[in-house]
Amino acid sequence: MDTGSSLLWVQCSPCPGCSCIFYPSRSSSYATLPCDSEKCRYLRHAYCTPNNECMYLQGYGIGLSSSGILSTEQLTFQTSDEGTMRVEDAVFGCGQSTNEEFALSGVFGLGFDRVSLVSQLNSSFSYCIGRLHDSNYLHNKLILGQGAIIDEGDATPLQVIGGLYYVTLEAISVEGIMLDINPSIFRRDDSDGGVIIDTGTDSTWLVKDAYEALRDAVIITVDRSLMRSYSESNKLCYYGIMSRDLAGFFILRAELS
Repeated sequence: MDTGSSLLWVQCSPCPGCSCIFYPSRSSSYATLPCDSEKCRYLRHAYCTPNNECMYLQGYGIGLSSSGILSTEQLTFQTSDEGTMRVEDAVFGCGQSTNEEFALSGVFGLGFDRVSLVSQLNSSFSYCIGRLHDSNYLHNKLILGQGAIIDEGDATPLQVIGGLYYVTLEAISVEGIMLDINPSIFRRDDSDGGVIIDTGTDSTWLVKDAYEALRDAVIITVDRSLMRSYSESNKLCYYGIMSRDLAGFFILRAELS
């Protein structure tokens, strides 16, 4: 589930080295899209095969990628009342080549480019993650369409630009102390900058000035109790056991508006 990209793709046969494969030849509702199709023109990186099939190339910021044929298929989703919902002729990527390091059988892109399922359905969505490591936790949910509004918790407005979801980051504090960071460095101008929500990465990336201010605050806080194993200009590493030495440790508070 990735809000930082828009394309839904799954591993398809043929896909050498892939672990979980969808076989298009076994489906009566599967179809490839030609190079001159409208959806193919929406792709940022598309190529044409000798068979006039639209080939996509989807890259990710962490260096991974997937490529294959842009296609349509009938998708079936489980609903909250244990029923099913079918989506006819949904556009998706039939992935035939991925990085060896890509330990996934597919990516559900939730961005708002025209090829995304969210855009195809003209639908809203919401997600709630309560316990990341408990697959049976009932409140780990992705909701599409009706019922997508969640009334719990605080809300912050989003701007949808280029298919990505931007938030307004105002400030960062560590142990209740606001860091000396000019909030303008988080703002988006006409074509650059800004802060996005990306469920496809487990890291928070900051511009240099903000990162250095946060790094220095972490050093002051953590050096009191843990010994550093080594330190590079942009990395901090300490000796210790996460579950024991950093239990309940919460260093970052981001102010959104």
